Amino acid sequence: MKISFEGIGERTLTFIGEGVKAGDAVKVTGAGTVSPCGAGDAFDGFVTGLCGEYAGVVIGGAVTVPYSGAEPGFGRVELSADGGGGVAAAESGGVKCLVVDVDSADKSVTFIM
Repeated sequence: MKISFEGIGERTLTFIGEGVKAGDAVKVTGAGTVSPCGAGDAFDGFVTGLCGEYAGVVIGGAVTVPYSGAEPGFGRVELSADGGGGVAAAESGGVKCLVVDVDSADKSVTFIM
């Protein structure tokens, strides 16, 4: 049996998405607007889908995204955007998240924001 965290506590908001695509780590850059994060940025959420200029953005709950660099640890870990849509372990200035699963083969991490 595989444990699933999908959708647990998920909170999604709609923003205007400037230059974003589904799966991107994003940050709020203006009134009701999100843009893609650069490497090392603290993220505000992840784009789940687009409808025209509007982006659905998960801002809380469980998410699974790709990671780059060193495999993240478990428990309370600081993560930041990796500049490619995913996350990377952060030394400082990241977002404290509860990492509950890491898939080394798939290079993905599941955490609670």
